[in-house]
Amino acid sequence: MCAMSTEKSRILIADDNGPNVELLEAYLSGLDCEIGIAVDGRDTLAKVASFQPDLILLDVMMPNGMDGFAVCSEFKKLPGGEHMPVLMMTGLEDLESINRAFEVGATDFITKPVNIALLCHRVRYMLRASHTTKCLIDSERRLHRMAYFDSLTELPNRQFFREHLQTMIAVATRQRMKLGVLFLDLDGFKGINDTYGHQAGDLLLKEISRRLTEGLRCSD
Repeated sequence: MCAMSTEKSRILIADDNGPNVELLEAYLSGLDCEIGIAVDGRDTLAKVASFQPDLILLDVMMPNGMDGFAVCSEFKKLPGGEHMPVLMMTGLEDLESINRAFEVGATDFITKPVNIALLCHRVRYMLRASHTTKCLIDSERRLHRMAYFDSLTELPNRQFFREHLQTMIAVATRQRMKLGVLFLDLDGFKGINDTYGHQAGDLLLKEISRRLTEGLRCSD
């Protein structure tokens, strides 16, 4: 089970309207969150990478030729961006604008003038959902690591090798290419374990894995 983080949640406010930003910042600071500010589309994309927010409040009407729809669509393509919760804020209430917001990846939609009480409730809910999503992603990564990588050497394990080999054989067959597999054996390893103990054997395996990693290309 994922424990609640002791770090403050980070909220990025992307809005070029100074008074509106000040109002949002004043109320959201009461949620004990760290607040970041972005003033246009390009600034928002840069802040997403540097500030790494847990939630983005994104205004639709942004200056410098890049509106909120375009911004949301762009950072959703970034690594991890597909899971970034976005609350879009706009004075546009037509169905087409609302549909477009969700099509580009917005999580929720709120119209201006913003109802602060409603906004705070939505922000709390979205932050909890964001934390839950991050926990699930971390769990999936740990399970994948446990299933396909050796815990001692951190090298791909036998299961990874079998599945990858089957894929490479299929690719080589389809493209009529030859495939080479290099088998390495470690002479005298049992003697090291028997003489110096398993701890020494583990250290040797870790050193060998380090040298193999340094000596091979990522494509090998």
